[in-house]
Amino acid sequence: GAINYSDRVVAVSPTYAKEILTPEYGENMDYTLRGVQYKLRGILNGIDYTVFNPKKDKALVKNYDVKSLKKKEENKKAVCEYFGLKYNPDRPLIVLISRLVGQKGINLIRDMQYELQNLNADFVFMGSGDKNYENLFIWLSNNTNNIRTYVGYDSKLANLVYAGSDFFLMPSKFEPCGLSQLIAMRYGSLPIVRATGGLEDTVTGYPLDNSNGFKFWNYNGWDMLNAIKCALYVYGDKYVFNAMRKSAMEADFSWKRSAKEYMNMYHEIT
Repeated sequence: GAINYSDRVVAVSPTYAKEILTPEYGENMDYTLRGVQYKLRGILNGIDYTVFNPKKDKALVKNYDVKSLKKKEENKKAVCEYFGLKYNPDRPLIVLISRLVGQKGINLIRDMQYELQNLNADFVFMGSGDKNYENLFIWLSNNTNNIRTYVGYDSKLANLVYAGSDFFLMPSKFEPCGLSQLIAMRYGSLPIVRATGGLEDTVTGYPLDNSNGFKFWNYNGWDMLNAIKCALYVYGDKYVFNAMRKSAMEADFSWKRSAKEYMNMYHEIT
């Protein structure tokens, strides 16, 4: 009823606006939506840069911005110390901050758990949700050298983890927009994402010009692993890695940008 009587239907990313026209993503509403495609708009969500600002965030051990990225390492040291990982400037830190539910692609991490243990990288998983996933992450935290877990959510710790990480893993099965990858980029943590919904629209995958992250397309653990390995390869080339960090931090995903698109849409209607 709402779809049929509305003037516009807004999805929170252009790609998701297309995906919901298909049976896979449409949740049995795809037939209705295909009939009113002229109403559909995809407008990305934004984040509040006064809240998510590594230059002023009080949760950080050391504040920094795009011109002082070396200071970011102090936050990495603090995260490693908090989680009992040995800090090594040549060893990347990959984090996941998420609800632990099927939508977020946790299955792929479960499928690749043994491969992740053998990578030259450390992992921090943070979140809560499905007990099976929580128990898996707790087990990995207690039985591996390079994987640590925080079950629950602490906003200050989360911001420190964003700031201390080199890469942000987000292997979602579907993702209407996604905010975590936007926050990660603001803190100079390069997202490794499955190219679906808003993740496709916000992350420019290596090696494209002005790339700010890494993508894989198939919902498959091996494809995720290959994207992680690509990220580790780039980590070894500090010139490219730092250029990508700057590109990520300078991207504009503010509400100011999104608000203009909403205003344009309202003017269309009136």
